[in-house]
Amino acid sequence: MKQQRQHHQSIHLRPLQQIHQTHRDQSARDRRRWQPIIMGSLTLGALVVTVATHPTVRYWLTEGASIFFVFGGVVAAPLMSVVAWIGLTLPHNVGLHQIAPTLFIAALVWFCLALGGAHAHSVRQRLDNPYESV
Repeated sequence: MKQQRQHHQSIHLRPLQQIHQTHRDQSARDRRRWQPIIMGSLTLGALVVTVATHPTVRYWLTEGASIFFVFGGVVAAPLMSVVAWIGLTLPHNVGLHQIAPTLFIAALVWFCLALGGAHAHSVRQRLDNPYESV
C-alpha cells in the first residue's frame, strides 16, 4: 500500500518537476540573454559618467555636435525637404510618397537643432573669449 501511494505521488510529482526544470532552464536562458545587455548598459553608463566629468572631452563633444547639427541643418535639411516634395508628387503606393511627411518633420527638427547648435557654438565662443567682439 505504501509503495502504491509513493508511486501514485511520483506520477503527480513528475509533471511538476518537469515544469520546475523547464522554468529553471528558461530562467537560465533569460539570464544568459540579458547579461550582455546589462553589462553593455553598465559600460555605457560608466563611459557617460567619465565623459561628463572630463571638461576637455565635454568641450570637444559639444563642439562636434554643434558643427554636425549646423552642417546638417544647412545641407541635409534642405535636401531632405526637396526629396520629400518630390515624394509628394509620386503616386500614393510609392514608398517615398509614404515617408514624405516623416522626411519633412526630420528636416524641420534638424533645422531647429542647427539653430540650437549655432547658438551653443556662439555662446561657447563668447564664454571662452569674453573680451573679443563677436
